[in-house]
Amino acid sequence: ILAMMTSWERVSMALADSTLLKNSGTRFIPQLPGEDKDGYQARISKFVHVPWFEELTELAVHKLFRKTLNFHTEDETLKEWAEDVDGSGTDLEAFWKLVTKIAIQYGHCHVLTDMSTDVVPRTLKEQAELAIKPNLFVIKPQQVVGFRTKRVAGRERLTQFRYLEVAQKEDGRYGSIWVDRVRVLEPGKFELWEKPQGGPDDWTLIEEGTYDLDEIPISTVYGRREGVLISAPPLLEVANLNLLYDLALCDHSHQMSVAATPILVLKGFDEHQPDLTVSVNRALAMPPEGDVNYVQTDSASFAAQENYLKFLADRMNQTAIVGFKEQKNAAEAAAAK
Repeated sequence: ILAMMTSWERVSMALADSTLLKNSGTRFIPQLPGEDKDGYQARISKFVHVPWFEELTELAVHKLFRKTLNFHTEDETLKEWAEDVDGSGTDLEAFWKLVTKIAIQYGHCHVLTDMSTDVVPRTLKEQAELAIKPNLFVIKPQQVVGFRTKRVAGRERLTQFRYLEVAQKEDGRYGSIWVDRVRVLEPGKFELWEKPQGGPDDWTLIEEGTYDLDEIPISTVYGRREGVLISAPPLLEVANLNLLYDLALCDHSHQMSVAATPILVLKGFDEHQPDLTVSVNRALAMPPEGDVNYVQTDSASFAAQENYLKFLADRMNQTAIVGFKEQKNAAEAAAAK
């Protein structure tokens, strides 16, 4: 998990908004040698994040779900469940689009199946009357704090799964606070630990119990699988190029704003002359050996920067999954499609 966190951090930065990246300061936008604090703030004020990476992952999901997800069943209860799989009104197709998107961005995504209830039904009829149904929950890879596996009958089996969740608790009559919790799942049992607010870093067991399964109800969808619950973001280099593009665009925007105004140079001019005003309606009287001219930046340097930005944009498209950016015009067989 610690090894994968480096890649996840780069992906999260590529998915962040401009304000969040600017607030990260020198951790993302380095301060140049000899650049003072005011100059640095003036430069990063021009920073704007261009969401290339997010757009390409959205396009990837759209390509994978070109056709509507078909869920065939004669069971009316399952049909009803497919319209709301998480208890929040999300249908099955929308849920799997979200899972697929996270797997493409971070390398994998977990899905927890839960069927919690305060009243344990004794029969299927009683279960139907209580309207109890399983819910699916997305667990992002960043939430997982640890896991254990064991090889059983030639297959790798998950024996422990620990993940971080955030819960809201009442604070007084009107307030509320957010607390960190870690849920520990093992075959047939679970524990819920909570971190106290403002106290020592000692976690407290607040709940534990059992469930009627001999396995942990976790499913994992992989974008690029490298092992059990181990993966690599398939579009990591696109995220890196996106961040490099943002930095290059920031520098280019700042240089353009500075160099857009030419500097007036006066040669042989009395600097103590009062009421010096320069405008299109005035003229400057210079001594015979004097001169007046404007100094401005050569436009060739800006053209080179713009070509570099175009190169990075093209490189991102080339690095992304083939066919996600441009449609193919050639005829394809059904299997190829």
